[in-house]
Amino acid sequence: RESEARYRSLFEDSPIALWEEDFSAVKQHLDTLREQDVTNFQEYFNLHPQAVIECAALIKVLDVNNATMKLFGANKKDDLLKNLAELLKGEPIEQFKNELVNIAEGKTSFGWEGIIRTLDGRLNNIDLSWQAVRDNENSLSRVIVSMINITERKQIEIVLAQSEQAHRTLFENVPVGLYRTTADGRILDANPALVNMFGFQDRTSLMKVNAKDLYVDPATDRTFVNEMKKSDSVTNIEAKFHRRDGTIFHAEDNIHVIRDERGDPLFYEGSLIDITERKQAEMELQKSEKRYEDLIRVSPVGIFRTDEHGSTTYVNQKWRELSGMPFDEALGNGWLNAVHPQDRENLSKGWNESTLHAQPSFT
Repeated sequence: RESEARYRSLFEDSPIALWEEDFSAVKQHLDTLREQDVTNFQEYFNLHPQAVIECAALIKVLDVNNATMKLFGANKKDDLLKNLAELLKGEPIEQFKNELVNIAEGKTSFGWEGIIRTLDGRLNNIDLSWQAVRDNENSLSRVIVSMINITERKQIEIVLAQSEQAHRTLFENVPVGLYRTTADGRILDANPALVNMFGFQDRTSLMKVNAKDLYVDPATDRTFVNEMKKSDSVTNIEAKFHRRDGTIFHAEDNIHVIRDERGDPLFYEGSLIDITERKQAEMELQKSEKRYEDLIRVSPVGIFRTDEHGSTTYVNQKWRELSGMPFDEALGNGWLNAVHPQDRENLSKGWNESTLHAQPSFT
């Protein structure tokens, strides 16, 4: 008697929704169907959906606990028991069909994740466990069904899946090359932009190549490794890479290391930006500047250059010959010493006013 009271207390006060049910009539019905040469119960119930409902009507609910009533939104046990047929409509009846198949296969314990309908029509995700009570495995006259509400977990999983999909969409469509590699250079993932950047036909082909072999200068990889030992991120490192067809391109590499719980590198994530056009423009600018400097150097005209404040920063060879003044002495305002003393004051004044008001010239 004391043991029974303890059981009832545990049953009623359990935070998990519990059902005590009698499936003996269901088992007898399934045995009868088997005697009528039904062997594939999954197919049978698919072809005879009304048979699933008839089996549901054979279940005797012996008791439910308080957590069950809360889960289904019932005020009283009778409210829940009187509406069982309504609760099985839609997806729940499909899940009950799978229960029947498990029972027909002789299982006395199984579980599944699915959906239940509450009395007010809401749908909740549950993790259900079905267990025949000991010494009742043959008759199934006592079965304990537990239900754990996992709706919140499922909602979080959906949000995470959507977030992952959004990140994957960004990964696949961003015009910057993105990648993930192991510490030894094995490529784990690469987006289409990176595949195109290296001139490979597809992601699989690129992933067969070791990332270290893509550098024109092997020392570049060692530089990255050494830098990653100092910091978890290396940014704006310029390097030259081989394309699949052997041509070379310049890129700006940014890498971040992901470490395991021991602090060891797990893998590298990074981005690669093709800067070949920029590097070519820089080289063309350098060539242009060199041509300009060469032209100034050999010009038969004295030429000088100043900063925005009017301070001289450069004089060419012809200017030095005409003024008789060395390069270093002409810098700043030193060039005024090459002007005749009678003209020096007026020239200095005019020069300063022209500089102050940003006038293009003065006389």
